[in-house]
Amino acid sequence: MVPRTPTLLAPLVTTVPLQVLAAELDVVPSTATRMCDRLVRKGLIDRTMSRESRREVQLSVTDAGRGVVAVVSRRRRTRIRRIVAAMDPDQRDALVPALHDFARAAGEVPESHWFLGWR
Repeated sequence: MVPRTPTLLAPLVTTVPLQVLAAELDVVPSTATRMCDRLVRKGLIDRTMSRESRREVQLSVTDAGRGVVAVVSRRRRTRIRRIVAAMDPDQRDALVPALHDFARAAGEVPESHWFLGWR
C-alpha cells in the first residue's frame, strides 16, 4: 500500500473531480492521475466520466477503499493513544488545545465538515 493512499482516499467521502482532488493534495493533475491509476488498479477508487464535461472525470472511493482508510485510521488512533497515554497528565492537558491551534493555523478542515469514523 502506498503510504499516501489514506491521504488520497480521505477527501473522497463523496464523488469529486480529479482537478479538485489534485488541488486538495497540492499536486499537479498529472501526478493525481498517476496516483489514481494505481488506486483504480487496486480497486480502491472508481473513475467515471463527468456528466457535465467530457474533459473531467469523477472519482469515488470503493468499499475496499473505505476499508483501507478505516484500517489505517484505526492503527493510527491506536498508536496515538499509546503515545498520549505515556505523557505526563499536565502535558496531555496542554496537548489538545495546542493541536487545535496547530490545525487551525494549518487551515485544517473542521471535523464537523468531514467524517472518517474517528469517534
